[in-house]
Amino acid sequence: MVQVVYPNMADLEIGNVKEVYNKILASLNEYYGKMFENLVFEMLKLKIIDFGQKSVAKWWHKGEEIDVLAYNNNKMIAFEVKWKDLSFKEAKGILRDLERKLDKVDFDGEKECYIIAKSIEGKEKLKALDLMDLEKLIIF
Repeated sequence: MVQVVYPNMADLEIGNVKEVYNKILASLNEYYGKMFENLVFEMLKLKIIDFGQKSVAKWWHKGEEIDVLAYNNNKMIAFEVKWKDLSFKEAKGILRDLERKLDKVDFDGEKECYIIAKSIEGKEKLKALDLMDLEKLIIF
């Protein structure tokens, strides 16, 4: 709460509540995106999402980033995490870009790419999980 209120304190003190509200609302999706990525990372680390991984990490190289890598000795899976409702076309494009990035990772075993998003149109035709899939994993 402090992260949201404190930077806007001056505006709030002079009554610009609506402006502050609109500014905060505009930044919520970015915040949700970071939290969603953290959630997926932890779910993979704790094997709530289980692909047989032994390790989970993030990857950066020369300005390129892979949100999450889950791997064992034989297989590496790259995950792009989006807090967004994706069309089939958008999801395919993101997966293509992720495959390009994964090619840069030095790993001798099998490599795969998945996308995890808020929702994905036509996800059954892709290597994809959405919020509903994650919900099924945590509801007993």
